[in-house]
Amino acid sequence: MESVCLQLETELSRQARVLGACKEQGRAARARDIDSLDQATRSLAALIQEGIRSEGERLALTARAVAVFGMGPAEFQLSALIVRAPEPWRARLARAQAALKGTLATTRRLVDANGRYLRDGLRTADRILAEVFGAGSRAAEYDAEGQRPDRGDGVPAVLNVAG
Repeated sequence: MESVCLQLETELSRQARVLGACKEQGRAARARDIDSLDQATRSLAALIQEGIRSEGERLALTARAVAVFGMGPAEFQLSALIVRAPEPWRARLARAQAALKGTLATTRRLVDANGRYLRDGLRTADRILAEVFGAGSRAAEYDAEGQRPDRGDGVPAVLNVAG
């Protein structure tokens, strides 16, 4: 149980840092501070990779908890584990779960707000480009991911190194 608590508290710490990086992204975007936006995005990407790397440990702990408490893998949820856990771990897990839920909810709202702000900025930039270069501008050749799709004439929009 101690390992499960530590894993959950580590995840809570990581999610708090994710929230901080998302706050910085929003602040930097609104200030049009490209360097800070880039740094916050890199920090966020590193935290995501860290979370992915810890997945194996999380799955191993889950399997052990399922075995110890006689739960089927399909029924395993943190709430179910909290109900079965003895004290003092029950209270510790419940506190961590509540804090994690709150952090994730705040992060979700912030990510949504940042996304709306950035999408509005992109629409404004597209409108300005259309006014400056006209509706048939080269900017219109790119899709939402910044890629130039096949133009439909059999010739790819971008040649590879081999030509």
